[in-house]
This record gives sequence, C-alpha cells and structure tokens, in this order.
Amino acid sequence: ASLVIEMTGDNSGMIDVLGEYFMEFLSFGRNGQFFTPMNICDMMARITSPTKPSERILDLACGSGRMLMAAAKLNRNATFFGADLDMNCAKMTLVNMCLNSMYGEVACMNSLSNQWYAGWKIEHTIYGIPCIRKISEIESEIHLKLPEIQKIPAAPQQLPEVTLQATKQSQLVFEF
Repeated sequence: ASLVIEMTGDNSGMIDVLGEYFMEFLSFGRNGQFFTPMNICDMMARITSPTKPSERILDLACGSGRMLMAAAKLNRNATFFGADLDMNCAKMTLVNMCLNSMYGEVACMNSLSNQWYAGWKIEHTIYGIPCIRKISEIESEIHLKLPEIQKIPAAPQQLPEVTLQATKQSQLVFEF
C-alpha cells in the first residue's frame, strides 16, 4: 500500500519509485545503469506524441519502464512493450506497468542479438484489473521470429591481386 501511495504522489500516477530506489541503493551505477530522468522521458514522449488509441509503443532498453510510463501519460490506451537485458529491470518495468494499469508485454532479452531469457504479458481480466502471465518466446510479440538460414559452404576461390598506387594529392587551404 505504501508503494502505491508513493507512486501516485499528487494523484497523477506514473512515478518511478522502484527505479529511483534501484539506482540509489542497489545498482550504484554498476553496468552503466543510470536511468533517464523522468522530465527527459516526458519531453521525448511529447516529441514522438503517441496519440492514436491503437498505438504500439516499444522500448528495447526499458530499464525500469520510465519511457513507457511517460508515453502512457499521453496515451493510456496504447499497448506497451518493454525489453531489457537485466532481469531486475525487466521485473521493475513489469511491476510499474501493472501498478499503473498499463497493458502489454515485458521481456528479459538481449535486444541486439535477439536472445530470449523470459517474458511476461499484462492482460485485462474481466474486472479490468491487470493480470500478469508468463509467456514463451513463441508467444512474444517483441522477440523476432527469424527464418532459418541455410549456410552455403564457401567454395575456395582465388581472388585477383590488386595493387594500389600512391598519388600526390593537393590540399585546399582556406584563409579567413
């Protein structure tokens, strides 16, 4: 209850108490984990202006979900997707989204190599309360379903030898 009261603050919601606590007391900047300040997240969300009701918003290095929460301030009806390499960060995003009634998906994965570790989906229940369900990489909308690539064995080839000749170049000099 104290966490929810702290998160709502002035009843506007979308306050990242978990991220602040994590940065100050747990990570100490380890692994370069310094989350973007909330006012910068708000500015970036206003620049992209996600206003369509069916908008899908993705953050591939979501940290504690601040960028997603900033976008939710502008469009509560969007579907939110977050991914992070750190399991703690992915779970913080999941809790932040759930407590702020945001729906979508959170994955613990390497966004660069597409390596999957875990994932969760936040869905509506019949009472409108968010429900968290663990999902596999096959069910995920974030994880890329790449086609199987057949490797063709490379035939040994002799490439022609190329020689480069050095030439004198003149350089322009501008006087101001």
